[in-house]
Amino acid sequence: MSWIGKKAADVVTSGQQLINGTITAAKFAAGAVVAHLGYTPVNKAGDSMSGNLTVINASNPQLGVSDNNSYSRGYLRWLGSQGGVVLRNSDNSPLSLGTTDVDRLIIDSVGRIAMPYQPVFLVTNNTGMSIGTTYTKVSAFNQTVTNIGGCWNSGTQRFVAPIAGTYLFTATLLPPANMTNQIALYKNGATVNNAVWGYGSGSTRMTITVTVAVTLAANDYVEVYCQSSSAASWDNSGYFSGYLIG
Repeated sequence: MSWIGKKAADVVTSGQQLINGTITAAKFAAGAVVAHLGYTPVNKAGDSMSGNLTVINASNPQLGVSDNNSYSRGYLRWLGSQGGVVLRNSDNSPLSLGTTDVDRLIIDSVGRIAMPYQPVFLVTNNTGMSIGTTYTKVSAFNQTVTNIGGCWNSGTQRFVAPIAGTYLFTATLLPPANMTNQIALYKNGATVNNAVWGYGSGSTRMTITVTVAVTLAANDYVEVYCQSSSAASWDNSGYFSGYLIG
């Protein structure tokens, strides 16, 4: 069916009526379409946009991506004020978020979340250390088991926050028996928790553990301190660990 010579008001395509005006062959000539449309159409493939792309639909508007014409492999959808904005895929492939073309957060098909670059560390000690009657910094964590993000500094024996957030730390030590012992975590040189006490009588020895959630700014640092009621040599069984909660 030819549209040439018809009034635009008489032409209906995809349920939308064109603006008034006679359709002429000149308006369909190469290079003339954009001027008569008043905007630049976007090609189905290989084109780019310099402005915003807005999808308007009264019922769950959706922006989809796909490698075929049958359905969207993934989509961004608005589910109303109760559901909010959702990002999903339509099959069993994982959903990833990343920066610099690297996956930083990965959700698999059953909802398990992997964050391979999330800061986390675990260090242990296999040498003893001398502890006095005042708080002494523990500097015997000489084995690095895990150190994702390089947040543990073995030279300074401290955790350094690579990013602002809340972190969960745990420290466990095995002090000698027949004396009162304490362990605490320090943030930037000051205690962040009430000291945890432990006591072992006779030949019985008891590990003491402290677990604390600490909010840190970038480059804040956390260390382990301990003390005994008498100067003593503490054993080589202990660890210090932590990770970013969010």
